[in-house]
Amino acid sequence: MKYFLLILALLITPCFAQHSIESFTLGTSADEVVSRIGEPSSIGDPQFDPSSKNWVWEWGYPGQGALFEVQSKTQSGSKEVRSVTIFAPSAWKLDGKIGLGSNSAEVLRIFPAISRVNDQVWIAKDKSSHMVTGFELNGVHVKTIFVGTIAK
Repeated sequence: MKYFLLILALLITPCFAQHSIESFTLGTSADEVVSRIGEPSSIGDPQFDPSSKNWVWEWGYPGQGALFEVQSKTQSGSKEVRSVTIFAPSAWKLDGKIGLGSNSAEVLRIFPAISRVNDQVWIAKDKSSHMVTGFELNGVHVKTIFVGTIAK
């Protein structure tokens, strides 16, 4: 999973997206995340992203199989979701359709123009919103799903 997240991390910059995981979209307030699923089990140190000029934190929810990146213009400002990644044991779904364990045929049906970085990492890009949806596969089954954005 670290290889998958590293590839996707190289592509990220803030922007609003159309896809959602468990109805969390990019731009969802961090307060709403906490309201719906509670405080994160872990919060990473703030990192300044010079490309977006935002402060970024990783919020971990390992019991729910979720990792959020949240961002803010200032370290003390209100935060919003910048990316969402799900992994085992998550039962959440991308747009209510694809979840962990879904097969590659289901991914191809919804994302027919998906690019394959290699046999295990597939990335679908939405040119109009700069949104990226990434899938890490274990054989023919989805192991990890990521929703974030790519640089313009």
